[in-house]
Amino acid sequence: MAIRWVAPNGPLYWDSFGYTAQAVTGQVGGLGLGRPLFVLVSHAVAALSLKLGASLSDIEPILRALWTAVSALAAPIVALAASRLGFSSTERRWAALAVALSPAMAHASGQVLTDGPAVALIAASTTAALFAKDGEGAREAGLWLASGALLGAAVVFREPSLAHAFTMYALVSLGPKGARSRSWVTATVGLLLVGGLSLAWAARQPGWSDTVRSWVSAMRRERAEHPYTLRDLGMYVAWLFALGPVTTTAAIATWVRARSEIVARSKAFAIVALGSLGPLALLALYQDISFSPRYLLGAMPFAVALVAAPTLARWGRTRNRTIVLATALISTVVLAGNVMSSRERALRVAIDTVEARLRSERTERGELVIVTGQLCPAVQLAQRLERVRAEREGRAPLRWITVCPGWDWPTNLGRALEQQLARGTPVIVDLRDESWVGERQRAARVSLRDWAATSSSANSSLVRRW
Repeated sequence: MAIRWVAPNGPLYWDSFGYTAQAVTGQVGGLGLGRPLFVLVSHAVAALSLKLGASLSDIEPILRALWTAVSALAAPIVALAASRLGFSSTERRWAALAVALSPAMAHASGQVLTDGPAVALIAASTTAALFAKDGEGAREAGLWLASGALLGAAVVFREPSLAHAFTMYALVSLGPKGARSRSWVTATVGLLLVGGLSLAWAARQPGWSDTVRSWVSAMRRERAEHPYTLRDLGMYVAWLFALGPVTTTAAIATWVRARSEIVARSKAFAIVALGSLGPLALLALYQDISFSPRYLLGAMPFAVALVAAPTLARWGRTRNRTIVLATALISTVVLAGNVMSSRERALRVAIDTVEARLRSERTERGELVIVTGQLCPAVQLAQRLERVRAEREGRAPLRWITVCPGWDWPTNLGRALEQQLARGTPVIVDLRDESWVGERQRAARVSLRDWAATSSSANSSLVRRW
């Protein structure tokens, strides 16, 4: 319910368009190691859906529903982990609610993104390890294998998930001395089996190694062009509270009393909590942390939600206090949904009309250059779907060339566009406020607006405006 209320009703995050396109084509993407298992599962679902009669336009909603359902598993899985750690039934409920009613989690989980599913996989891996450490024989081995396999899946959904291997291996040390080496090996086999096979599939894709190198190069260049500032640190703090202001406050209160609230309970709780706190703290230095709170989601279930549960239970120890506290959590989600819907409305309309605008733009050469901001990935998705449709219909596809802010933005925008005009290619410039999101995109729009105001472009019949 939280996801349905808070999340956009359609693709909005930049990456969600690319993942949808990759699901249709079966090609790995250009982020990290390609997120191969996520793409592979999405591709299988897309292929099956098309075979059963779905249209290409249906694929994104189908994938969105699938990954929303997987992400929603995180809350009950965290409750299961809490039960294994000896939490009371009240504390278990607060832990689950803290995950389920996280505005940041809800917003990202309702998209075709790797973040929410990776959270569920990380939580499942840790929960399997908690059950495995006290298991015996074949059951113990199976649980450690499952823990490693689930973590391996999380890594090839989202590479930073590997940081949570510390938790899994630290929990191995709590098992019987004679079985620790065997458990360590079994968990590692599971991790390498799922992660390794997924990467082996990705490596067989044409150009995969070039894609990884390009990503590393782009990240290095971005780090040089946009160094970390105090503003990034401030946004990191803001994103911590976007995980849930009440929950984060309660988690801080628990961490302040760590010796009595965490360490005194059990070594397992301390390992699980600290194993997630480390990655959460390190993300404060991530170069793109100011973009979104979704980067923090992998550490949220155990460093924030689970840790907050004892304090939330203490704050809500009477019926009236419980009602007030639950109302505060629910009100935060309701407010977040209203605020995000209001902020995203104009952009949502612009994205939803992209394909109609493209169909209305016709040229003799069947080629257009489109310069826009947050709509860029929507145009690129439309282009990929157009290629698939054209291939099915046996015709030449229309070609839309995008000029996007970010890694591929031309050093000299004016020269690049003038070259296209010299070839007789129409250029569409999108100067609408809602199409450009964030400081970096708005800075790019200034250069586009300056070029569009020059006499050569302003008087050219080949320059069109959205």
